[in-house]
Amino acid sequence: MKDPFNRACMVWDHQNTQLLKWYKRLGEIRKGCSAFRSGEFIPVYSAHKTIAYKRVDDSSEVLVAVNLDEEKVEINIGEEWNHSYTLLGISPENGTLSLDTHSYAMLTRMI
Repeated sequence: MKDPFNRACMVWDHQNTQLLKWYKRLGEIRKGCSAFRSGEFIPVYSAHKTIAYKRVDDSSEVLVAVNLDEEKVEINIGEEWNHSYTLLGISPENGTLSLDTHSYAMLTRMI
């Protein structure tokens, strides 16, 4: 929806259960990853309609990558992410995230 309707309150009578489940999962991830609450923001990649960034604190690191482009994008994120835990989306291979069109990845690893 367009502004201002895109900021409306949650409609509790006719819930979109899939959307509610998605937001609950994002809330769980944020609660479980201290880097989202207090970590430093570090840009990793930005081109056209694709972005990747890290959030880093003393104990953990989270990498978020989103591709809204019409073409597949490969992002070199480094070999250290090969054995990371995939929270959402795809896992890296050989230090590279291969994001299909309109896809994403969220990875975490301990420091």
